[in-house]
Amino acid sequence: MKSSHREHEMALYAAQAMTISDIAEEKDKAKSHHYTYNARLGIEIFEDNYKHALEHYSGRFPD
Repeated sequence: MKSSHREHEMALYAAQAMTISDIAEEKDKAKSHHYTYNARLGIEIFEDNYKHALEHYSGRFPD
């Protein structure tokens, strides 16, 4: 099923919020384990969060 524009926007905003929190956790983990945080991980985190949020909103909010 194709997601609506509204569902994509809602997933985008939810993914942004989740990603901010997840990146902060990853940075804290890196700091406590004495390794450097890899910024590329943030892109992967966002992608996973977006896919998860889109699955959640898909079919619930048609345009």
